[in-house]
Formats: sequence, structure tokens, C-alpha cells
Amino acid sequence: MPQILIREILVNFKYMKIKKIFLITSLIVGFNSASIAGTYYFGAGAGQGDVNTNVTVGTASLDETGLGYKFYGGYHFNKYLSIEAFYNNYGKATLSGSNGKTFSHAGNDYQFTATADIDLDAWGMGITPIFGYEIPINEGNIKSIRPFVKAGIQYWEADLTETSSSTNATFSLDDDWDYILGVGAFINFDFNGIPIGFRGEYETGNADDTLKILNKLDMFTASLFLNF
Repeated sequence: MPQILIREILVNFKYMKIKKIFLITSLIVGFNSASIAGTYYFGAGAGQGDVNTNVTVGTASLDETGLGYKFYGGYHFNKYLSIEAFYNNYGKATLSGSNGKTFSHAGNDYQFTATADIDLDAWGMGITPIFGYEIPINEGNIKSIRPFVKAGIQYWEADLTETSSSTNATFSLDDDWDYILGVGAFINFDFNGIPIGFRGEYETGNADDTLKILNKLDMFTASLFLNF
């Protein structure tokens, strides 16, 4: 084979190798610029809280849905795993009735003897590992989307408040440690160099109190967070 041909083959081979290395490097750099791996984050949000009870109403009324809100902070180890601490306020359930209105609990029937409201407030705090996958987008201000599931533990506490024309009293119902599960997604933005994002999620946790009044605590929330 002529020497000049061998030289051309070697030059072309080196050129193709350099192009390949450059392409791989570009992909890595491009992914890292969109990735939130190795970052801390803090967020806050609000939505619908559900304090689910084991109370069944007859002629009384029961509203278990209200405003819930949350605060959270965590760390993304990589594009798959994060760890997060949180505080959730699930709002309250309200049982209302006037004289003669009825409800039941644990197989027993009860009757209001005066117009009154019984509020059950609940909150929880805990820690959860978060398992997800970060998908680079890099379209406009959207940098990436990170769907996730989470499973952890929370310490919850619930208080009962009775309000009537003759009574206004609050006492602690119960507190305990229980599991909490969730599913949602981080959407990461970059607005003029500010790494903020939007997060939507659904959470559900067990809440088994001694009197068996509570059943579980659920919450749908939308929140904003900051990566740093």
C-alpha cells in the first residue's frame, strides 16, 4: 500500500476519533448544565389537605377537606436519588351540628345537644428518600423535568377543638410515627440565571390514633422551590 495512502488513513482516523471525543464531551457538558444533581433545594407550597376520619354522619355535617400547606428542603445526590425533610399542615376536618343532629363512630351513635363545631387539626413532619429520574429538556427557560416517587416516615400530631355557645376547648387527640408515600414531579427553570422550579405532588400517610377517630392524612400541593 503506498505510503501516502497510509498517511491519509491515519489522518482520517485521528480526525474521526477527535470528532467522537468532542461529541461525547459536548453531550456530557450539555447534560451537566441541565442537571440538578449535587444541589440543595428549598421550597414551599399549598393545596388541598384531607384529614380523613372514621366518623360517619347521620344528620350532622362533616367536612374533611381544607387548605393544606407545606415546607421542605433536601439534597439531590444524583439524577436518581434525593433526600428530603418536610413539614406538612394537612388542615382540618370539621364536624358540625345543632341540637338533635346525629353521627356515629366505632359502632356507637351520638347526638348533638347544642349547636357546636368539632375541629380536628393535623400536621406532620418527617424525612423521605426520593427516587426519580431527571430528563433534560433545555427548551426556553425549562431545563429539566424530574418525575419521582417517595416513601418515608413522618411524626404526626392531631388536636381536637370544640366550639359552642358555652364551650371553647382544645385538647390533644394523639401523636405517633407512621409511613408517608408520595408521587409527583420537579420542573426546573432558569430565569436570568436564577435556578427556580415548580413542583406538583400527591402525598398520603397513615394516621392511626388510639381512639380510632383518624384514618389517614392526604394532600395535593403545588409549590415553588429554589436550587442552590
